[in-house]
Amino acid sequence: QVMYCLVRSTGNLLWAKQLRAFVPGGRPFAIRSHVFVPGSELARVWALDVTKKGTDVAFYKTFLGGHDKQITAQPVYNDPSLYFVSHDGYVYSYSLQGDKNWTYPDASAPAPKDEIQADPVIHRFGYGYTEMKEDAQGKKLVKKTFDITYLFVGGFDHAFYAIDATSGALLWKY
Repeated sequence: QVMYCLVRSTGNLLWAKQLRAFVPGGRPFAIRSHVFVPGSELARVWALDVTKKGTDVAFYKTFLGGHDKQITAQPVYNDPSLYFVSHDGYVYSYSLQGDKNWTYPDASAPAPKDEIQADPVIHRFGYGYTEMKEDAQGKKLVKKTFDITYLFVGGFDHAFYAIDATSGALLWKY
């Protein structure tokens, strides 16, 4: 249970950290400042600070309780949010500061019948165009239209979901 941080271009070791607060439950996801590690206990994703040699800086919780639950899917990050799925069948979106943005399905809805378990995938899609307009004073304004970030995830219900990564709304299900 040791986390190693290597320089991608050279393979040189930056630091190694013994993980004592949790046991990893799946593949981590790294960005320049953080490594996000799913936990095999307490159904949490842990954030480790890369610049502080893997210091635990935050964790992101699910609706699950107890020590027998785990997150096995790899989390993903797309600025400014972290996304992950849990064994409770929900998809979660959190800010890096630990504020929950949304869950899919919404937390007020009944728990999902079939668990969503696959690693989520982010896809930015914009078929926006640039439009030049003038305001009342004749000043030119630029307007960009329609840009969406999809979160794709699959479930044991044999379905493939496209979720709006900003709002958590279901866009379509196949």
